[in-house]
Order: sequence, then structure tokens, then C-alpha cells
Amino acid sequence: MQASFVGPMAASMAGNDPTISKQKDPSVYDIIADPVLKKNLWASCFVWLLSAFNFYLITFYLKNIPGSVYLNSVLFALADMCAFLSSGIILKFFKIHQGLTLSYGLSMIGGCCYLVFYKSDLPWVIPVLLCVRVGGAMSFNIGYVSVARLFPTRFVATVFGLVNLVANFFTIAAPMVAEMGEPIPFVWFVCNTIFG
Repeated sequence: MQASFVGPMAASMAGNDPTISKQKDPSVYDIIADPVLKKNLWASCFVWLLSAFNFYLITFYLKNIPGSVYLNSVLFALADMCAFLSSGIILKFFKIHQGLTLSYGLSMIGGCCYLVFYKSDLPWVIPVLLCVRVGGAMSFNIGYVSVARLFPTRFVATVFGLVNLVANFFTIAAPMVAEMGEPIPFVWFVCNTIFG
């Protein structure tokens, strides 16, 4: 039998280095055991649920907006870029809850304006819907970024998985709500922004 030499670097790469302590993998139970993390988890799940539902509701509703679906898609993409840029700037200067309040407020104002005037063929229906889209995309992005700020690094992947699971489970209904008759989709949208 031939003896082989394993250097310290090879030992650490193979996971055999005795100087490296093994940490327990983070679990949901560790998050729930801490009252602050538990509260943050519930809040994050709720924010992701409402934001994701509204984001996808408006996306599926796009085909019902008057005008060219292609032009409206381009306008939505520009609105998303503005929303993601502005949400980053807002989070730089304000707290998470202030940014969410601003984004939900913008969405709610646009949604209420649309509910009041959806039957008319006014030319400003598109700008109102872009306001709705900007607010919805901002809240979606702020919810995404806030997870990394609200939880220690070792829990972030677990929390992302949990909030995605919760949000996607409820977002399954977004296309069905978007296909309901007027004004039901925007009643749902405004209700979600009120609860947010």
C-alpha cells in the first residue's frame, strides 16, 4: 500500500480540514424561533404575495388595453425600467416600508383613476395604466431587494424559497382574474394595493 500526501489546501477542498467548523444548515425552524425574523418572514411573504399578484395581473391584462398590443408591450417594458431604477434610488434614501408605501400609493392612485374612467375612451388611459405598472413593478422590486436586507445572509436563500413559494401559489390566480369582466381585475388590483 502506498501512502499519499494530502496538503492543507487539498484537505480543505475535500472537506477534511479540521480547522473549519461545520455549521448547521439554516432551516425554517431557526427563522421562526427568532421573533424578529419570524415577523420579517410573514411581512415578506405578504408583500411578495400582493406585489407578485399585481405585477402578473397587469401583465396578463395588457392585451385588454386599448391600442396596439406591441406598442403597449414596449411602453410596459419602459415603465418597468423606470420602476426598477426608481425603486433602487428610493431604497437608497428611504426605508423599505416608505418605499413600499410610495409604490403601493402610486399603484392605488392609478388603479382608482382607471376604475373611475375605464369606460371612456380618453387618451390618458394609457398613462394611467403606465402609472399602475410603475407602482406595481416598484413594489415587486422593493420586495425582492428587501429580503437581503431583512435577513442574515445564512437565511436569505431559505427565505427567498419560502416567499417565492407563497407568492407563486397565489399568483396562479392572476391570469384568471385578468380575464374576468371589467372592472373586476382592477378592483382586485386596488384591493391588493390597499392591503399592501
